[in-house]
Amino acid sequence: VQAMCDQAHFQGDWDRDLVERVKRGDVVGVRGTPARNKRGELCLVPATVELLAPCMRLLPKEHFGLKDPDLRYRARHVDLMCNPEVR
Repeated sequence: VQAMCDQAHFQGDWDRDLVERVKRGDVVGVRGTPARNKRGELCLVPATVELLAPCMRLLPKEHFGLKDPDLRYRARHVDLMCNPEVR
């Protein structure tokens, strides 16, 4: 489920709670109301966001992916997360 963060519906300090704390790959807990986005997918409009587990090592970006064959064999779990054609 994706979270559609909107500053108008957020109950808290936008900059302190979201912009400074939450980074790509973090696991967050969200409380809010269910809604649908423009494409009709189910999502949450968060009222509060809590950082549950920070990401210690960022995953490779989708655009570049994981190209090194040696690294793909050593870090198989990362390869399975980043490359959908491997699954």
